[in-house]
Amino acid sequence: MENEHAKKKQVLRNFMWATMFLLVLLFAAMGILFYMLIPNLQISPISPGTEKLLLVIVSILGFAALFTWIFWYRVALKKYKRGYKEELEMFEKSKRGQAFKVLLFFLILLAAGIGWYFGDRIFG
Repeated sequence: MENEHAKKKQVLRNFMWATMFLLVLLFAAMGILFYMLIPNLQISPISPGTEKLLLVIVSILGFAALFTWIFWYRVALKKYKRGYKEELEMFEKSKRGQAFKVLLFFLILLAAGIGWYFGDRIFG
């Protein structure tokens, strides 16, 4: 009983980490793209070489997010939904589940900010 409970907690933890990692990758890439596409956000104009470098970074982040989705997040989601459906519903309704949603929202903002920072300060 104790071992099964620890296993359920570990599966949930893996699922949450996969979700956060995927979102950070995606929104960092989105932050860089928004910086490149919206000229009003740019402090200094982007040179052609820097634009190519930013596109390479966005491509790498996109591929990392894709591989995370295929090999980590999707697998964790299937395992969790198949074996722990009741626990997932209870988690979504609990205070920890609500706190997790708020944490994901702040991670989304942080990732977009990081992407904008890289686009502006380092390459701009």
